[in-house]
Amino acid sequence: MRILVAPDKFKGTLGAAEAAEAMAAGVRRSLPGAEVELLPLSDGGEGFVEALLHGLGGELHHVRVTGPLGDEVRASYGRLRDGRTAMETSAASGLQLVPEARRDALRASSRGTGELLVTVAGLGGEVLVGLG
Repeated sequence: MRILVAPDKFKGTLGAAEAAEAMAAGVRRSLPGAEVELLPLSDGGEGFVEALLHGLGGELHHVRVTGPLGDEVRASYGRLRDGRTAMETSAASGLQLVPEARRDALRASSRGTGELLVTVAGLGGEVLVGLG
């Protein structure tokens, strides 16, 4: 029997890769002879770069950009093995970067997403942008 385990993240608990591993462990306990393939997915938001790196290989990199409230944040992007670069808007402008008490859509900015895009575009090659 072949089983494909292809979850998205479980926000606030597990990333897609960790969720896939946990599910696969359960399948292997229940069906020891099963062939289990893991394919972590993303809807384009948080976890997009992680899912691409898991599936295609590559390296995670970090850069400092302007966060949603104007403070500096550490945003990540991935250089894929095939030469493309992947980024997600949530790394620089995501809701997880803003404490609940400070959330104000009219004051927040996506400037950091632009800064991240300038950085990855400057590396050359195709850029994959996740927007969840």
